[in-house]
Amino acid sequence: DCNAAVPWKEGETYEFRVSAINKAGQSEPCVALPPMIAKARFLKPWIDKTQIQIIKIKVGQNFDINLRYRAEPDPEAQWFCGEKLLEAGGDIELTFNKRDSGIKCVD
Repeated sequence: DCNAAVPWKEGETYEFRVSAINKAGQSEPCVALPPMIAKARFLKPWIDKTQIQIIKIKVGQNFDINLRYRAEPDPEAQWFCGEKLLEAGGDIELTFNKRDSGIKCVD
């Protein structure tokens, strides 16, 4: 029987080894497989709102905003102004990293 139940804890690192057993005995365990980190298989996207602040700027004033987000699998991030999708170019710089994104407007 080749089944096992592992009580996963998200964020914990696990290493696995295997050994074979038959009527003649048990083999030596294999070399440990590369470590794996337990993570949720499907996680609805969420934005870390602790960094969000109301800012007031004047026309022509530079600003930048950075936000962290998380989901599994990793989502595609997009910036909007109202209903309008923003694109990089001109005075708008957009950055997209694995789990954070930023917008910077320069005049």
